[in-house]
Amino acid sequence: MIDLRDADARTRAPSRLAQFGIREPHLPIEPRAMGALRELREAGGPDKSALAAIMFEVYRRFVNEHTPVFASLLRLVADEATPLPLVVHCTAGKDRTGWALALLLLALGVPRETVLDDFMASNGRWSMQGVSADWALRATVHADYLQCAFDEIDKRWGSMHAYLEGPVLPQAQSLPGRRARGPRAEVAAARERATELRASPGPNRPACAWPRAVPS
Repeated sequence: MIDLRDADARTRAPSRLAQFGIREPHLPIEPRAMGALRELREAGGPDKSALAAIMFEVYRRFVNEHTPVFASLLRLVADEATPLPLVVHCTAGKDRTGWALALLLLALGVPRETVLDDFMASNGRWSMQGVSADWALRATVHADYLQCAFDEIDKRWGSMHAYLEGPVLPQAQSLPGRRARGPRAEVAAARERATELRASPGPNRPACAWPRAVPS
């Protein structure tokens, strides 16, 4: 189980899984948007445009500041010593986890349309009954968030392919085992596995909401 929460979140809500022998690699991503979100809430209620601007910056930072962390996640998945199935989570399971799993699926050759569908599945995993309008806004993902990260990649690297082959995949490809065969050798298997998961929805289907199972 890969934990993307920052140290403060782990201190506030420590995991109890170690007692069951479950390995929990910690790949922290600091949610620097929390201060801006708090200020927005204190300013007097939900503001869709202001919230969108904050979340766009969050997804740009995933690309501009946190690529090494996501590359480390891919290295873990690529390592034959990493047991499967594998769960990735953060606090809400939609932004840090959503981008991590989107990147992993893209690296495996899953079509972007399928990746977007998977990302948007988070919106069906939260009950909005009785929650505030502010929380309902913050607990919702939008396709534009993912597109913002894609646009940032295109601006800096020219294409998703260049991004994956540049700062992300070469680190994973250098490992022995499953990723040493190279991404193209696994594309067919990944697509077949994704098709199986879509045909048989259930607890093992990858979805942006926590918990997410990485396709084996």
